[in-house]
Amino acid sequence: ERMYANRLIDAPAQFGYDLFNTDMPTNGKNAPMGAVQDDYVLGQGDTLRITFTGQRNDQKDYTIDALGMLNIKDFPPLSVLGRTLQQLREDMSVQTASMPNLQAYISLTNLRQISVLVVGNVNKPGRKTLSAFHTTLDALTLSGGIKKNGSLRAIKLVRNGRSTMIDLYALLIHGAAN
Repeated sequence: ERMYANRLIDAPAQFGYDLFNTDMPTNGKNAPMGAVQDDYVLGQGDTLRITFTGQRNDQKDYTIDALGMLNIKDFPPLSVLGRTLQQLREDMSVQTASMPNLQAYISLTNLRQISVLVVGNVNKPGRKTLSAFHTTLDALTLSGGIKKNGSLRAIKLVRNGRSTMIDLYALLIHGAAN
């Protein structure tokens, strides 16, 4: 063993731990870039920009309130909690259909923030604020990564009382979470 150890030029590194050597912003508010898909599920704290054209020409940002309601001037309150962006667009089309020469365009401007607790063998455990688009990997990165004595093979994600095991080796080697 000593003979082989003397032949090494570089010290062996543990596989996978360099995954967390990224320059991800630490404020947790920057979501991954890209368009929001129509199947995005709306929730409390999401902010929507609604632009009206036709007989009404205005644009305003509306935030979904604590009850999951969207209160738009001149429209009845809409319950949007748990509905998709596409469903909201369809609801608005129905609402505007009864008004001549009026169209509504909806886009998502700000994502709701969620708070997660990261514990275990991470470098900076504690509560982290993330957007709805962040992943478990993002939470681990914000926590400074997994310590060298921690396992990349048995990460436990607990959501709504249900737990899921994540194997980061499967992600690194095969490109799949499990």
